[in-house]
Amino acid sequence: MREQADVVETEFGRRTSEMSDAMQKMTNNNRETLKAIADNENKIDMLRASIRAKEAPLKVSQT
Repeated sequence: MREQADVVETEFGRRTSEMSDAMQKMTNNNRETLKAIADNENKIDMLRASIRAKEAPLKVSQT
């Protein structure tokens, strides 16, 4: 009976370690994804500002 308990404890520890590793990888992936989203949103804002800055000269050239 003790042998079975040792096997269960060992496997439980291994599985806990696997879950911890998976959680860490998903957390890192989530962090990278959120950073990429923020970077893309900043680029979109910069593009919108650039377009706005060019609208007035474009209106003048079209008249």
